[in-house]
Amino acid sequence: METDQDWKDSGYSLKFYHDEKEQFKEAYGMKLGYQETEIVFLKLKRHYKLRGWLDRTDRVSGGRCSSNGRVQVRHNTDFGVLCHEMAHLYEFSRFKE
Repeated sequence: METDQDWKDSGYSLKFYHDEKEQFKEAYGMKLGYQETEIVFLKLKRHYKLRGWLDRTDRVSGGRCSSNGRVQVRHNTDFGVLCHEMAHLYEFSRFKE
């Protein structure tokens, strides 16, 4: 059984992120290359009719999504991180007001 101290020691600022990574271990363990990241991003963007662009950087630890549609991920990112940031993009585009 996990205690509150366990997730705080894991390095996550919110328990939700820790729980998400535990629940989707396979997705967070699947590394995407440069082209794969671009393909998955474009397919998800088209499927959900989202506006935004992908920016690869090594300045962020996992990923980041801005309300203007900029999704930042590391060059060698996890599939789970990309999906998580796409969820933020969806949220910003659907519920922004």
